[in-house]
Amino acid sequence: MNAFSEGWTYTEHFDRDEVFAEVKASHVYATRYSPERLARLPKIPRTAKYVTGGIISAISVLGLSAILIGAFGSSGFFAAFGGITFGVSCIGWFRLITSIYKYEAAHIVAIPAIAVEIRKEVRIGGGNARHAGFVRTYDIWYATFEDEQGQHREYELFSVATERHATLSSRLMAGDAGVLYARGNVAFDFEKNC
Repeated sequence: MNAFSEGWTYTEHFDRDEVFAEVKASHVYATRYSPERLARLPKIPRTAKYVTGGIISAISVLGLSAILIGAFGSSGFFAAFGGITFGVSCIGWFRLITSIYKYEAAHIVAIPAIAVEIRKEVRIGGGNARHAGFVRTYDIWYATFEDEQGQHREYELFSVATERHATLSSRLMAGDAGVLYARGNVAFDFEKNC
């Protein structure tokens, strides 16, 4: 393992049919679509939505202010800068709203699965961090799950910790069997079959 690729793989042999039969006979599987269980699923925190929206709003106000300064002043630079800034902020608003809507409107799939592999990808962050003499990095966790048909599919793990949930990457180990809750290509919860 190196600094940019870290993971665990489950290689122990097991009777797949027996494991999936145990999962499907469990209380965890029987209640996977109950309103109480679905209400306990992790959600995008409101503060994350508000902070992101607030930053984009501040950029929009900056752009509009520069447009007004350029329109009533003598500098075409402010008008051009304001137009570009406002245009970029409008694109940011559109992407924020559509990505949140797609995520929250996506169908929840709850399937019996076995975690086969968990890996971490380290990405280098952008911004002014490089100019300050250090490099900011962040981790993105992925897990490969095996379904009843033996198909393997990789999901990005939901990484927002809330007061009710630790991050999924900290609760999941290769070889765990249970019910996987996913939206699109994001696994946002996994309830082990205990």
